[in-house]
Amino acid sequence: MPEMIDCAGDAALLHNRFFSRRLCWNENGFFSDSLVNLKTGNEYCRAKGYEFAFAVNGEKITSYSEPRLREVDGNMECRRDVPRFLGLETARLNETMEELILRFSMEDSGVTVKVSYRISSEIPGIVKQLEIGAWKDELCITGLIFDTFDFYPGDFSDCDYFCGSDDAPLPLNFAVEGSADVIRCHNAVLEEGFLCGSAAPGPLRRFMGYAHWNSMDVSYSMGCVPFAKYLRKGEVFRADHSFLLLYAGDAAAGDSEFRQLLRTVLPPPAEPGVMYCTWIPFLKRISEKPVLDLAEKAAGMGFRYFVLDDGWFTNEKRRVDMEKFPHGLEFLSGRIRDMGLRFGLWYNIGTSYGDPDTPDSLACRLPDGKLKKSDGNKVLCFAGEHRHRVLAELTALAERYHVSYFKLDFSSILSPYAVQPYGCHSREHRYHHGFEDSVIEMYRGLLFLRDELKKWFPDLIVDFSFESFGTERPNIAALEYSDLHHVSNFSGKIPELQNITKIRKLFYRWFGKLPPERILGGLLVLQNDSAAEYLLTSFTGAPLVSGDLRELPEETADRIGKFTKAFQSLADRECLTELEVVIDEEDLDVFVRRGKSGHGFLCGFNRKKEEVVLDIPTPFACRSVETGETGLRLPPEYCGMFIF
Repeated sequence: MPEMIDCAGDAALLHNRFFSRRLCWNENGFFSDSLVNLKTGNEYCRAKGYEFAFAVNGEKITSYSEPRLREVDGNMECRRDVPRFLGLETARLNETMEELILRFSMEDSGVTVKVSYRISSEIPGIVKQLEIGAWKDELCITGLIFDTFDFYPGDFSDCDYFCGSDDAPLPLNFAVEGSADVIRCHNAVLEEGFLCGSAAPGPLRRFMGYAHWNSMDVSYSMGCVPFAKYLRKGEVFRADHSFLLLYAGDAAAGDSEFRQLLRTVLPPPAEPGVMYCTWIPFLKRISEKPVLDLAEKAAGMGFRYFVLDDGWFTNEKRRVDMEKFPHGLEFLSGRIRDMGLRFGLWYNIGTSYGDPDTPDSLACRLPDGKLKKSDGNKVLCFAGEHRHRVLAELTALAERYHVSYFKLDFSSILSPYAVQPYGCHSREHRYHHGFEDSVIEMYRGLLFLRDELKKWFPDLIVDFSFESFGTERPNIAALEYSDLHHVSNFSGKIPELQNITKIRKLFYRWFGKLPPERILGGLLVLQNDSAAEYLLTSFTGAPLVSGDLRELPEETADRIGKFTKAFQSLADRECLTELEVVIDEEDLDVFVRRGKSGHGFLCGFNRKKEEVVLDIPTPFACRSVETGETGLRLPPEYCGMFIF
């Protein structure tokens, strides 16, 4: 692999066959002064852009500063405490990736800063991360901008900004907090641009662009959800990753490569397979005999995971409900695993539900000091001793019941339904000072829990559901924290309320820039004649299904089994990293999933009254999973799966 990092004097050049970026440092600080898209030859950098900014005890630090007139208010801006360069190092991380690390000191403020940039020979992008270290006591970091982009392709007036997986248009001046993790800058005249992403979790994520500055900041929230980080001497705060990817092409270009860039920082992929969950339609009405019957059906159709959802414990210290499960969960887990299934378990980590005697000292507090509650249960603070309590409970469960997958649920930090306030106002919890730093420390509590569990159980799949993570759609942060991420409870159980076509098309938009193999889209219920369509819809991501499998007609169960076997065979062969929607019409939609080798499958959904013959090029010959016939034929009002 050619060297991709060149360092000389007061500059460092990051480069591969796709782009080059020059970083410099001088008496005014640390900045970027060049970013070239080598696919087009165009220079994106228009000014010396700073690389980070934050405040220490209220005093602002900017990585680069020259005296300038602020166009917002007409005042002169001049910073005094600029970073002093300490040194750099480079490292080869693997066969395709290198890392540049730069270190700076801000002596007056009592902090050091380490900035790392990772670059791959195979991807036109950079992963950046910032670390702030304290060498004085009692420092408070606020207003943290951990990346900024003072560049754009061509003329700024020709550039458009879009946010989210569905590329929703943004105005020239914009501030986006919490709702989007990806921003696209696209020049339609030149047909090129860049994608940037933030791994800041939940409502802490913020992008801000202002036309007069020709730049965009990637930062933590500066609005209604506070961000603060207190540091004692010797402590280090590692900010979340930011991502930059350049592309050439239309406004949908770069999505696949952006997914590749994200994968460089995500946990190793979980073993793929269809996952069944007991929640729909049973809710908490579960017991030993029907669960084992469902497991037998799931195994017979080739599923890989069986998840026992809520309803397995009593409201007394979450003890196993022996009336429902007279032989205990050891017996149940053993029987399920004997069927060839991996055993998954739902667990509440966010509230006192199931354990009403949970000490008040573990609970979140409201501004008036009262306990924060949800449906009468105490909401528990992950920035306190609660994180250690949950770790001990999950460790015991994983060991005793041979758990392969944890679905960790219930709102703690915030609610995706907006039915409880953010954070915790306690001043007594171990890992946060008060409300101002509670949200970031609660998220770090989740990360602590995941990392500690993986030390003891490396193959355990940890899933912070959309409720426990506090988000209503998939995002980069949730995928960094979870091995697989359950993003919604969409089931389609009542078609009059949830149309499966609309659910599927929502998944198309949600999964567009994110690795689909890590996303459990919803609890799609296998029922009636629609079971096959629901299963195939789940194949847009990591398949998760529900429903009373005992009621499926034998013919339907056989069809489900064929689809599952085909999916399993391909997914075991290689990771199905690519999701492409090749047709998206009112009465016909088709998507493709495939791996790097080009092998994969195609699912088509025909709502027309006549047969459709698809003309979609594939790298290998296509054949029907059900009939073995070659070609792409979809009978009227029919869905099908084809492998290639």
